Amino acid sequence: MDVTGVYVQDEYFYQIDGPKSLEIMETVCQCDLHDIKFAGKKVVHVKGTEMTIVRLGMSGCLGYEVHGAIEHADMIFETIKETGQAFWSQMSG
Repeated sequence: MDVTGVYVQDEYFYQIDGPKSLEIMETVCQCDLHDIKFAGKKVVHVKGTEMTIVRLGMSGCLGYEVHGAIEHADMIFETIKETGQAFWSQMSG
């Protein structure tokens, strides 16, 4: 095989995993993510930015990787964190 790789330095890469990860990411993206198969991906838009979601999960639960332009990294991180904290508050309530 003649394979070439490219090292990407200008994108963020976060992971979210666990029993509420699907609900959290659907809330973040404001879209249905049930159609993503294992190791599949979907391009979505969050707060006017493009983000790619890859469905993975190594813990036995659903899990997702999210990728996007580095200039949006902090905003996306905070959005996912705040959404996750809201779900945590509901669970531990």
